[in-house]
Amino acid sequence: MSPKHLRWIGVGGLFTGIALFVLAAGFVIVLDWQLPGITVLEDPDYSLPTRVYDRHGVKVDEIFIKRRKLITYDQIPKFFIDGLLAKEDTRFFQHHGIDPIRIVKAAWVNTITLSTAQGASTLTQQTARQFFLTLEKTWIRKINEVLLALKIERQFSKKEILTLYLNKVNFGDAWGVSAAAEYYFNKKVEDLSLSESSTLIGLLPAPNRYKPNKNPVAARKQRNIVLQRMLEEGFIQQAEYLAALSEPIVVADQADSGSEASAYYVEHVRRILLQQFGSKNLYEGGLNVYTAMDFTYQKAANQALIEGVQ
Repeated sequence: MSPKHLRWIGVGGLFTGIALFVLAAGFVIVLDWQLPGITVLEDPDYSLPTRVYDRHGVKVDEIFIKRRKLITYDQIPKFFIDGLLAKEDTRFFQHHGIDPIRIVKAAWVNTITLSTAQGASTLTQQTARQFFLTLEKTWIRKINEVLLALKIERQFSKKEILTLYLNKVNFGDAWGVSAAAEYYFNKKVEDLSLSESSTLIGLLPAPNRYKPNKNPVAARKQRNIVLQRMLEEGFIQQAEYLAALSEPIVVADQADSGSEASAYYVEHVRRILLQQFGSKNLYEGGLNVYTAMDFTYQKAANQALIEGVQ
């Protein structure tokens, strides 16, 4: 092939490359222009339960679509944050929304194993997905996720991003880490043990599959994976690892005699609230409702009724 032909091929390749780059850049700009504004994250519209209290301020029941309770960053134990980073995004405090090192590593692992098992989404990307996107596995959704993650990182601190994520994410029968701690272990999130924190973190890849009250064997396996990653990353020492590893997973008793005792009363309250405030406010508006009931007397009356019937 003559030098002239080679020169024309080179020029053609150069212009083709420039054209493809311009098209790709234009495509990304259009996608970015169509994305929702992230300022809504400054005051997120969470789906929050309505809480019903008795006359003394004792919580009687909750009415909800999603069981959730909001927390601040300072309420989250350090080892919970460490476990989350070890399992989901070790370089979270170093990257700016996406992690090129993790992307390359995931691509390499997936190539040699001929699978897509290794993910590369950062916690910021997962936060973007939780608030703005669906779970559909398409390139468009992935590009949108990256663009949103970069925007979120520019506008919010790392602590704010973690707080948004942990208040939003699904833990199976509870949404947000605070509600999950109360539901699975009947504890405030700040009182969780290392083992309990690792159990909740282990739920995240598939919340309904790894619930400790439904599938304790799978939940224990997931917890142990989190603890192993924490040990590998230097977040915990060998003694802490072994102690948490040997700790049994004891979930809270989900049977609530109090809910049974107050069921008819709460249903009456629910109907009144639905009529006055509408479905959206009732099930997602986070209302606090104080009633004339004395919960202690209500439970005693219900127990007396049961004994009388028997």
